[in-house]
Order: sequence, then C-alpha cells, then structure tokens
Amino acid sequence: EQVNFNSTTTTVTDASLSDLETTDAGPIKVVTAAGTLTINEGDADDTGVIAATSGNVLLEARGAAGDVVLNADVTSGSGHITIVAGDDVDQNADIATGGTGTIYVSAANGTVDGAPNDGINMASGTSTTSGGGNIRMIATGESDILLSLVDAGAGSVSLLAERDILDNNGGGTLNVVAATLRMVAD
Repeated sequence: EQVNFNSTTTTVTDASLSDLETTDAGPIKVVTAAGTLTINEGDADDTGVIAATSGNVLLEARGAAGDVVLNADVTSGSGHITIVAGDDVDQNADIATGGTGTIYVSAANGTVDGAPNDGINMASGTSTTSGGGNIRMIATGESDILLSLVDAGAGSVSLLAERDILDNNGGGTLNVVAATLRMVAD
C-alpha cells in the first residue's frame, strides 16, 4: 500500500516478472548459499536467463546439497557462462554463448545419490554450445558426466569426471564437436 498525503492508501501492484534478462552488456549473477537453484521458463521464449551482447552469466548453488537445475535455456550473446553446483547439475535445457565466450560447468557431488544421478546430467536432446570458445565440464566427488551434445565449434572441449563419461543421447548421435577434445574419467 502507498500512503497518500491525505492519509488514504492506494494499492500498488507490480507487473509480472519473468526470466533474468539484461538488455546491455551487464552480467547476471545468481548464487545460493544453500539449497537448489532452479531456472524455469517465465514466458514463451523457452529461455530463462539471457545476458545480452557480452554479458557474463554465473549460476551457482554453493551448499553441499545444492543442485543447479536448468529447465529453461541459459544464453549470452558472447559472454562467458559459468554453472557451478555443490552437488549436481541437471541440464534439461540448452546452454549457449557466441563469439569467444566460454562455458564452464562444474558439479561437486556433495551428496551421493548413486549413478547415474550424480554429477552433470545433460538430458537427451539438450546442448551446450559456444561460438568457438572453449567448453569445460568437470564432475568431481565420484560423479559422472552424461552427455547429450557439447559443441565448441573451432574451440576446445575438456570433459573430466571422477567416475564415467557416458552417452545420454541413446547412441548413434554425435556428442562432441571441437577442434581439440580432452576426456578424463577415472
């Protein structure tokens, strides 16, 4: 309520909000100290986070049980994108940047759910794409990387898992496009 000079009140409402979006080169940073960070679609464009031009994106769930769940696309024009989870990254939508923007995805597996639910889980049909910038995915804490499509074009891709790197596209479909590929699973 807004209090008026004549001691009456007026109801004030905000327009509905959807998505996290910059219209210039500003960054988007969302960090949770505990709990899950979920990105959902807020309108009809299928994108939950949009950093225009060279804006960078940071989505981080710091707690040991902190998942980052992407149910809507995360994009930047040409900025860098970082997705960090204290537990797992569940990628149910696309991650994309252009130009020399890079993508870094990290899952620390702070709580053990058991294979194949630990680590970086790209849903079948999703993609992580740069316009030639490097892409690095790292799954620590005895966890896996389940791959759909990782496309760095002329850039490099680095996949590091403390357990397995597995195809999540059902076989017969390309998983990685890069000038240089480094895969380590132990």
